[in-house]
Amino acid sequence: MENENKNFEGFLGEVSGGESSKGQGMHMDPSIASLFQAFLLLMQQQQSNDRKEALATKVLQAVVNKIDQFDGKNISRYLRCYVREMELNRVSEKKMVALFGLATIPEIRNHITSITDRCGNSWEDFSHALKDEYFLEDADRVTKKLFLGWIERPNKNLQATELLREFERQYSQLSKVEKLTLEPNKVDLFLQAADGELQEKLEPLLEDKEKDEGLTTKWKNVEDAVGDIEEPIVALVDHGSEINLMSKDLYKKQKWPIDMEHGWAIRVANNTRGELYGACPDVKIRIGDVAMEQHFFVQDTTSYPLILGQPYIMTTCIETKILDDGSAYARVRSEDGRKAVQFLIVPPNHERNRDRLREKPLPKIVEGFKDFGEQEDESDMDNEGDDDELDKDVEDIF
Repeated sequence: MENENKNFEGFLGEVSGGESSKGQGMHMDPSIASLFQAFLLLMQQQQSNDRKEALATKVLQAVVNKIDQFDGKNISRYLRCYVREMELNRVSEKKMVALFGLATIPEIRNHITSITDRCGNSWEDFSHALKDEYFLEDADRVTKKLFLGWIERPNKNLQATELLREFERQYSQLSKVEKLTLEPNKVDLFLQAADGELQEKLEPLLEDKEKDEGLTTKWKNVEDAVGDIEEPIVALVDHGSEINLMSKDLYKKQKWPIDMEHGWAIRVANNTRGELYGACPDVKIRIGDVAMEQHFFVQDTTSYPLILGQPYIMTTCIETKILDDGSAYARVRSEDGRKAVQFLIVPPNHERNRDRLREKPLPKIVEGFKDFGEQEDESDMDNEGDDDELDKDVEDIF
């Protein structure tokens, strides 16, 4: 160890140059400086990876403490808890797949590893493979018979987005064979699940434009149609917010799945702490053709129904542009960069573009100052005419 230190000191000694006795600074060879920068970058990256690894391990332990290790039963319920904990702590999909084997009992761990090797790093493929493998002992599994029974049930009293969400939730729990048999009729089944009034709104939007008659078979068209008939929600883009927020009223209206034991709190601009009602993972936000899923925290009172913070801003790469007439435009992009939507956010005649502090000047002062006795003395007489000058000054100011 002593020799290594000496060598390292000698190596550093070769870096210095110039005559220090003459007060000259220390110089470093550019190639050596580049090497040190690369080394520093590597150390920072390693520290970041270590923190992420420690966090993922901590989250995994929290899952096991809450619902124990997976033993091959009730896979749907287990995955819901597993995904909720991982996503709230922003663990990557790759890490979610890699860690799942450690959350299982030793007897089935090798089998889980073989599924992992087959599916790669895709959590969607991996979770579907798990459900197909362990569906027989899944108490929460939706069978084809139960699914079709739910479709035929009248008076569901669900709005379009609620119906779509419930339809997709149940459909995703069907076995692979059941999905294959229902896939050709998926759009028609969704329409059957809708109540009469909702059916009337959706049918014209789902007509196959490439054919003279009949419905489209593209499921994406269903998602677009539901988005078109839903009432738009006014949102605030807040560059100073580190999280996405929604109001409690909006949550109650839409009824997204919510985690009430998220353990998060919010600290606002005046440094006061505020409580959060819950956390809604994977809420789909659509602006024009750009749609993506984001996590939202629910707060009792918010200035807007939705507040889009840094997670949404970074994902969509929001750009804003202000024109000479005072109008402002924003542009958002899809995650793959293939779609972009530009829209007006501030019109030219918006009140924020006015050039004065008040819309109208303050009312004119019509009466000068009088003393408590309301008696004029010599000084009052001397200042006659000052009221008129004061009135003129006030007008000039405003």
